[in-house]
Amino acid sequence: MSASISIILPVYNAEKYLRECVDSVLKIGERLDWELVLVDDGSKDSSSAICDEFAEVNSRVRVLHLENGGVSKARNVGIAAATKDFVTFIDADDWIDADAFACVFHEFVDFGCDLGFTSFVRVENGRGKEQPIDFGKSRRLTDSEKMTLLQMRLAPGIRFMGSVWRNFYSRKLVSALSFDKTLRFQEDVLFNIAAVYNVANVAVLNKSFYYYRVNEDSANFNESTNSVQNRIAAWERIAEWSNEYGVDLSFALMRRHCPIYARLFANASREYPRGIKRIMALWKIHREIPRQEIRQWKPEYFGNSFLPYVLLRRIGLDLLGFVFLFFRFLF
Repeated sequence: MSASISIILPVYNAEKYLRECVDSVLKIGERLDWELVLVDDGSKDSSSAICDEFAEVNSRVRVLHLENGGVSKARNVGIAAATKDFVTFIDADDWIDADAFACVFHEFVDFGCDLGFTSFVRVENGRGKEQPIDFGKSRRLTDSEKMTLLQMRLAPGIRFMGSVWRNFYSRKLVSALSFDKTLRFQEDVLFNIAAVYNVANVAVLNKSFYYYRVNEDSANFNESTNSVQNRIAAWERIAEWSNEYGVDLSFALMRRHCPIYARLFANASREYPRGIKRIMALWKIHREIPRQEIRQWKPEYFGNSFLPYVLLRRIGLDLLGFVFLFFRFLF
């Protein structure tokens, strides 16, 4: 089966890696019927000019220049401009392997699905490590498997399952969806939750073409974007969606709570550098954590530095857990 694909690339002040990213896409060449939609989100560096350069020399590349409105708006505009059968997304500081991309896309099309999740390679300090989906062999999922994927992998954000890059979507599917422009963090999670819920057929492909660069300058590592407030806003939207559609996302919400608690503890220790006020602030957060969540905790939900705290609370030694917490944030 022959199929075409639109690759949507939001661009904002991405001059450092943008050429490498676009060059990796251009290497697809004649392997597929494809287009690259560059959505310049009001960049203030040379990114706009770089986008125009690529569009001038390659007819497959189109550029849309916007006033800055955020990545959700840029992706929504990209979806509206897409003309091919399927859509995928790429971030400007990442890149793809063109050969692998073509092979994985052909395999996805053969499954006859409207949505496909692939594995990827995480690159940190120049070293790449495969990140499998951890959901079994490549296949078309049954309805029950689809819901398990949604509830236990995607919504909880395990292994970046909530991200939209490295996934394949039919244009018909994404044209009926949109990214929430009110969110500054994890807006792609809500998009994927809605996509899985609304689609009849989903495939998983444990093959990688996407190289995710751990870039501390990106939004995921930005303190203002990756703040407690933005995390809570995303958590609340997921909870609203769960209530509206009657889908049990209790595990996902619990798992997402853990890094929120960890950040609340850290923020309290910064706000109250010493003394009884710090103790009371930490105690208040500690006591407000629901008991039903503690029963499901695993150490990795909080992070390795909270291992003793998680274990002590799991076995009911709450006071000792708080003593650890106090010393954890003593200095």
